[in-house]
Amino acid sequence: MFLLYSQTLTYAQKMEACEDWGVTTIIPAPSTLQVLWGKLPVGTCEINTHISPVLAWLEQEIRPEDLLLVQGETGGVYQVVTFCKSNGIRAMYSAAKHTTVEDRFPDGDTITTTIYRHIRFCLY
Repeated sequence: MFLLYSQTLTYAQKMEACEDWGVTTIIPAPSTLQVLWGKLPVGTCEINTHISPVLAWLEQEIRPEDLLLVQGETGGVYQVVTFCKSNGIRAMYSAAKHTTVEDRFPDGDTITTTIYRHIRFCLY
């Protein structure tokens, strides 16, 4: 399974990938592409120029029927998923439940904690 994903996979995600999807190897994008993917400009209509190195990496490394876990900026994800679908690559995302807990202090400060719980992988 290839990763175009900004977080570290959780134990539950690794277990599901292996047990339910037959994954034997997890291959993250090269660090330069991970940085690029994490800093895609939000709201630009010219996303193709920013993600061309990502698409070039996918074209070189990934094969039909491979899995790609992809999440991130909406326009970039759309372009990558479109590329995957046209090349027989199974693009997937992690469906998750997010729970937010707020701790309020007498001085007015607030600490917000988000608890992320992986539910399952789904194909786009």
